[in-house]
Amino acid sequence: MLLPGAFGSANANLVVSEDLRSAVAEAVEKKTRAIKILADQKAEKLSAAGSVPESDSLAADFLAVGKELCEDGQPCLVLLRLKGSEGADGSADGASAADAGESDWALISWAPDDSPVKLRMLTASSKKTVTKEFKDLSFREYNATERDEVTLEEYLKATKKLSGAERRAAMSPEERGIEDVKIAQETERKTLTSNPMKLAGLTSIKIKAQPSFRESLDSLFEEGCTLNRAMVCLLAGKTSEEVDGEILDDIDAPSSLKGLLPVELPAWVVLRPSEDKVLFICWLPDNAPAKLKMKLSTFKGSVQNLIEAKSDDRYDVRSVELSEQDDLADDLATKPFLKEAKKDAPEGAGGGYGGGVGGFALPGMGGKGKGKIGFALPGMGSK
Repeated sequence: MLLPGAFGSANANLVVSEDLRSAVAEAVEKKTRAIKILADQKAEKLSAAGSVPESDSLAADFLAVGKELCEDGQPCLVLLRLKGSEGADGSADGASAADAGESDWALISWAPDDSPVKLRMLTASSKKTVTKEFKDLSFREYNATERDEVTLEEYLKATKKLSGAERRAAMSPEERGIEDVKIAQETERKTLTSNPMKLAGLTSIKIKAQPSFRESLDSLFEEGCTLNRAMVCLLAGKTSEEVDGEILDDIDAPSSLKGLLPVELPAWVVLRPSEDKVLFICWLPDNAPAKLKMKLSTFKGSVQNLIEAKSDDRYDVRSVELSEQDDLADDLATKPFLKEAKKDAPEGAGGGYGGGVGGFALPGMGGKGKGKIGFALPGMGSK
């Protein structure tokens, strides 16, 4: 049984332990460069779980963090002091970051793909607790999933404020491609909204489903399973172009998710509010990295297709986008779903562009069958 608040948000009820407070307070005196923080679910604490001493090289200390503190399968937070001892040249390769002050720290979120989804969510959400506890310090946050990302060079690249051109230049070809597709989709959507006679096809990018996603999806739809469960899905893989999943128990309504979803990570959530309905939530919290939110939106259609393929025609799938815990209201599961809206709508009314309720009908997309809504143009109807 998963207890409310056991992971995931600012309501996780984890407190900062005394050993962690002491480690941070004594870091300068003891010349501690970095402190590892683990989220202990049983003790409901954030505790110090290791450290790296300060050397003459900040770059070397970053590498030591990746080697000594970042473990396979175990997400954690690392506080890293950017200001070093006197006597170094003060450059990024010396004991200090060039612009670092005494209160400047890096807050590294280590979330390897082979770690449990729930623990990743709990750790990410604990960043808010850490920054609130040590409010006199200034943190630059940085996320890493691979050890080769735990370097001073990668950290400086990620935390530097870039112009649009610099940001594009720093992207991989795959990341630029995803961004271009996202821009094209948004342009196409706006064009269709203003002029629905233009029916150019939208580009689709498929996501790779990890075994944990498929196993969780099978569990959610297995014969005779209870309805009081949900599946939470996170981006995974080195380039965040895969999806994994995990089942949450004791979720009998959207409001049961309050306090459980991460405030620092975007996610998809699949909930079965009744025997014949599926609620697909695209969770985009404001505090989540913009890059991950962009990828989550880009792959939303692909993930929804996997869910609809599993549910077949037995279920009616409704999709919503939410960003606040208060948006998780129970009426999300009682408002008309697509099939109900189509049944009650006047003849010829559309069910929405992209399958959403309350949108517009596209000319030429009429006909019978699942998802075929609107009206047919002359010569385009079924024979």
